[in-house]
Amino acid sequence: EQRLHMGQRRGEVARGERALLALYLLRFVSALAAGAVAVLTALLAVDVARMLRARPAHDRRSTAVALAAGSGIALLPALADSGGRVDTDIYATLIVVISTRLAIRWAGRPDRATSWLLGAVLAVAVLTRETALVAAIPVIVATASLVRSKQLDLATAARALAPPLVASFAWIGF
Repeated sequence: EQRLHMGQRRGEVARGERALLALYLLRFVSALAAGAVAVLTALLAVDVARMLRARPAHDRRSTAVALAAGSGIALLPALADSGGRVDTDIYATLIVVISTRLAIRWAGRPDRATSWLLGAVLAVAVLTRETALVAAIPVIVATASLVRSKQLDLATAARALAPPLVASFAWIGF
């Protein structure tokens, strides 16, 4: 039988239990994020395998972006490790995987929508955790490749790079 605390009505959750419920809710959301990381990483692997098989010019750029992302994650093993655990670091890993997929798409076709999405994800990376800044590595490779091939105009670059710059100034300001 459930014991009631002083001032508690039947069916009401005690104050200490509210914190526990919030913790379980956060763990559940983290578990969903871990599942998203697993699925997106598998899709990323499939994308890279397709790129290695196809080998047109934009796929070579995309492959370079994917390899840069893998190298960045290899430089921070804690980031790769957090992809297998359900904790708060999973969000940094999720951001890196999402930004890598977007950078690959952006390297192949730098359109307006992808530029804004990439910029938004990079801004979230800046505001989330310092390990999420690994997301910048594939974007730098994609940007360099697009500039070299003269496929990147200033407006498209600004859409992708302005949001994380604004976020970094906001981070520094607070």
